Amino acid sequence: MVKQILWFGALLAGSFFLSSCQTLFNFSPDRAAVEELITNSPVSLEIHPETIRVLQLLESEQGIMVLTTYLATNESNQINECLSLYKTAKVSQGWTAYGQGLSCWPAALIDQEPIRVTMGQNSTGESSSSDVSGLVFDPQIMSIEVIWDDGTIQDLEIVKGSYLAVRSGQYSVQFVHAFDEAGELVYSYEETKPAPGKENP
Repeated sequence: MVKQILWFGALLAGSFFLSSCQTLFNFSPDRAAVEELITNSPVSLEIHPETIRVLQLLESEQGIMVLTTYLATNESNQINECLSLYKTAKVSQGWTAYGQGLSCWPAALIDQEPIRVTMGQNSTGESSSSDVSGLVFDPQIMSIEVIWDDGTIQDLEIVKGSYLAVRSGQYSVQFVHAFDEAGELVYSYEETKPAPGKENP
């Protein structure tokens, strides 16, 4: 819990500049993602702008993907910690962002699991992609391994307490394994049914 408090302290301090400079968001992929999050957030969520934090930027065949986290109050007046994934693209006036997925967990309970896992599938015209992302809370965990339903294995780096993988095509995640520094398995997540497509924020 101490780790979580410190992490959110950094989140609050590090994101103040982004939340106060909306006119500059389209100058970079991460700013475009934050602007899209603030201006087109789900009506069921009241986002706390001062808690928005960009966790990762990942280049993929779909474009530069941006993973964000933030606190939001839902319709039941419950505070959640959320992850939103955005696909960004370069346009004539800078960058634009498109929501690719949203997942939320009760903030008071989120660190009761060593990691949190969310996944989704998205299609645009003839293009399709699959993604898996999440948060890491156990300080023992140093790396993440994702096994997809076609047998593909991806080793993921943990960045700012998060992980992210995106690939072309429609695939489901079977397992997410978490390892310590010695390579010993700390935690294993198994998806028991096909991953549904995520709701666009």
